[in-house]
Amino acid sequence: MFDSLQAYLAWAATLLTDFTLANKDWAPLIIFALAFAESLAIISIFIPSTVILIGLGAIAQIGGLPLLPLIIAAIIGAFLGDWLSYVAGAWFKQPLLKAWPLNGMSGMMSRVEVLFQRYGWFTYFFGRFLGPIRAVFPLFAGIMGMPHGTFLIVNALSAIAWASLVLGGGILLGESFNWVSDWL
Repeated sequence: MFDSLQAYLAWAATLLTDFTLANKDWAPLIIFALAFAESLAIISIFIPSTVILIGLGAIAQIGGLPLLPLIIAAIIGAFLGDWLSYVAGAWFKQPLLKAWPLNGMSGMMSRVEVLFQRYGWFTYFFGRFLGPIRAVFPLFAGIMGMPHGTFLIVNALSAIAWASLVLGGGILLGESFNWVSDWL
């Protein structure tokens, strides 16, 4: 099963990158959609967009795509995806915890609750950078009652940092390809 999932993800990444290069005007929308999906609780488990976004950052650098609109699109997508997850957590609280896949994560929920109680908004900010579980942090922030204003400020700051690091890493990767090709 893992081999077929890995093959599917490689196929999807190739399809997206080829489509983006062939349709450069669509690049901001594609990056917005990937950042949005990566930031939605539960959905992000099935759409691991971070790696694809790094690749698109490299392709943007190599292919001469305008970088600022792409970074802004990633920031907005990440912000809105986390905000929607936060709202879902704030509205549905207990029914969400009883539904799949959260009902099997009671141990993680307890640890995250301790982190939120101990470190407050720092937990949410740094949780955005924790790989596959990153998208559950805004959901838990809503469930645990983080004040909406605090959430919006921290969400905006962490979205800016995350999008800049993810696409920036890809841009640096693309620049290194350009440098190596010029050197060779």
